[in-house]
Amino acid sequence: MLLDDYLPEYDVVELHRAVIDLPQSELWAAFQRTDFSRSFWIRTLFRLRGIAVRQGIPIPMTFATMERWRFKLLDEVEPDYMVLGLVGKFWTPTGHLQRIDKRSFLEDSWKGFAKTAFSFEFEPLDDGSTVVATETRVQTTDESSRRAFLRYWKVIGPFSRWIRRLMLEQIESQARS
Repeated sequence: MLLDDYLPEYDVVELHRAVIDLPQSELWAAFQRTDFSRSFWIRTLFRLRGIAVRQGIPIPMTFATMERWRFKLLDEVEPDYMVLGLVGKFWTPTGHLQRIDKRSFLEDSWKGFAKTAFSFEFEPLDDGSTVVATETRVQTTDESSRRAFLRYWKVIGPFSRWIRRLMLEQIESQARS
């Protein structure tokens, strides 16, 4: 499990998979190029959260631009997988997103925050198709943040799941275009 190195314990997890009848290399290349802001729903949901728009100007939502929103690349092995991390108080209006690096993400000094790690994995199958999977884990760092996050998650969780499924659809669409 890729995320075990980053968040072996977690409060919330979601996993989404799709088998796509394209080779791993094509899907990885499409994944790198996909601008998730092209989806009206992803763009709208991220805007509601204050992500992907700065000073009224939309920012392309590719993995190359993710660090603008404080997501940090934690691990990558091309064309197999990528792991991103984020630390914040997601349940607050501003999110209190923190500037992190791999070392600081792994530290236990984030009292009052939540840490999230998510991965995209590309597993080739013998028939030439590929399993594309995304897993998201969230770990809170104390009981107060856990209660606040779980209340927030009751509302935002269904939208988060929807975004992940839309992302898988967009990767496939990008690869086929």
